[in-house]
Amino acid sequence: MNAPSGRGPSRFVAFALSGVLMIFSGASYTFALFSPALNSAVGFYNLKFYLLALFYGALCAAWVVASTLPEVGFGRRRVAAVAATKLLARKKKATLLHKTAPKPPLTYQYHVGKGNNSRLILQALRKRPWFVPKNDSSKQRVFVWEMYRNRKRFEREKNRIACNHLEHNTCLVNKDGLYRTMRAYCQGEGREPMDQFMPLTFHVTNLEDEEWASFKAAFTKHAQDEDKARATNLWILKPASMSNRGFGIRVANDLAEIESIVSTEARKDARCGGWVCQKYIERPLLIDGRKFDIRAFCLLVTDRKGRIQAYAHRSCSYVRTSSTKYSLKPQDLAKKGVHLVNDGVQNKEESYGKFEEGNKLSLLDFVQRVDAPAGWLEETLIPRMEAIMRYTIDAAHARLNPKKRQACFELLGFDFMLDADLRVDLIEINSNPCLETWSCPLLEGLIPKLVDDVLRVGLDSILPPPSKANLTKRQTEAVEALEAAGHDFTKIFGPSEEHVHFAEAPVEPASEPTQPTGTPAEPVSEPQPTGTPAEPVSEPTQPTESPTGTDAGTDAGSGWVKRVDPDTGVSFFVKG
Repeated sequence: MNAPSGRGPSRFVAFALSGVLMIFSGASYTFALFSPALNSAVGFYNLKFYLLALFYGALCAAWVVASTLPEVGFGRRRVAAVAATKLLARKKKATLLHKTAPKPPLTYQYHVGKGNNSRLILQALRKRPWFVPKNDSSKQRVFVWEMYRNRKRFEREKNRIACNHLEHNTCLVNKDGLYRTMRAYCQGEGREPMDQFMPLTFHVTNLEDEEWASFKAAFTKHAQDEDKARATNLWILKPASMSNRGFGIRVANDLAEIESIVSTEARKDARCGGWVCQKYIERPLLIDGRKFDIRAFCLLVTDRKGRIQAYAHRSCSYVRTSSTKYSLKPQDLAKKGVHLVNDGVQNKEESYGKFEEGNKLSLLDFVQRVDAPAGWLEETLIPRMEAIMRYTIDAAHARLNPKKRQACFELLGFDFMLDADLRVDLIEINSNPCLETWSCPLLEGLIPKLVDDVLRVGLDSILPPPSKANLTKRQTEAVEALEAAGHDFTKIFGPSEEHVHFAEAPVEPASEPTQPTGTPAEPVSEPQPTGTPAEPVSEPTQPTESPTGTDAGTDAGSGWVKRVDPDTGVSFFVKG
């Protein structure tokens, strides 16, 4: 195969030498014709020999030219074709060897920060043998789980690392950010009014801004409109940016007191970002005379185009109860244990755990305790909470991930309250929701399931398991276990294109799955397209009898009547 390319240059050299010989011979013969001395000296026979030599030299030169020009002019194409043939043969050989040779197992390095039951995250990651723990300084780690949002993950590391937070989550998880986001959203044409799913809210930074004037007007109006039997006009004040586990929260019904809090205490600590002044739900639905709220979970995931996908968890919501009887008596307004139900407040109460273990109830137990009508949980409460989740994500999705980062997800804790008329209100949204399980057996079952599902939907789509063909026995068993486990997340927001997840469980299983404690089994209604909030669930009408006295909360009882909204077809319940 090398001969043609080797003969080409040699023939070219012969051709060149023959050309030089011809030129020299021609020049000599021409000189002899015009030189009598040389002509007489050479003689006839010598001249004949010379001419024959010149003739045969010309034939040789013509043969060299005829045989060399194809090699010189077109030889490059032949050489290129030969080289391409050799390269193709090498590739085929390499492909064959690649198919037969075993691949090294794929591994991902990760780091889990301390806090908020990080042990549970590590346990879930150990179920994935292809994940290897490393410290945060390792340049090879590709996934980080940490309690709080870290700016360097987005500013310096960009898309090189997956993390469990979104870049601008403050537009939802800060109390002032949530208010501004939902206000801007609801001001859009055709949106459901903000006060239909949140208590009346204002963000006051000082006594000179427009929000303070609006708050004063609302305070005065409610003071005039309040029923004399419930003339409380209560407002709850929360630090806008620094309120966690009940820190700094006040309940007040005096305008002068509220004015003092806003003007004086804001100057003491400018980090609070002002105050969120929210109308207090004075007639909450009660459990045995005590307040409660509902903690529900929503997972946000960025897909391969950087778009937000939102998933609501259907089996891990639970109820948090108070340890103290609800009261609106003036001497009880300053008692956080009466008005706030989070663990940071309740676990300091003497009666903590007296009524419910860890002050927690599953949703099914909650429905039985308040004697709610049949079907209310699946047909009204859960769809309404998920509709409100969808509103908030629709309002904030463009701001949550402005740079379209692909390797991010975040678990959010939504807190809801119900009033005596079964109206559902969003109270706040929490980043880094509590994952502790020590308080009661209920959470010991719910929270590990929640963490496993978060990693199934949020992490395995970003860093998928390796191919089964090249795994060890332990890794193969781990992959099969993940495939069989599935998850309980339901998509409530995102583009029509599905976010491709690793071995995602079918949307409609062939058989009815076994639900854990507190799990509603009914499917949620179809989510609305992006940018269009779902049709709101009609709220129940006012009861025929209003509670009286200072203890204005209401325990649900019998006598419920099922009704259907003729416009939306959604069922709801009212007291007969």
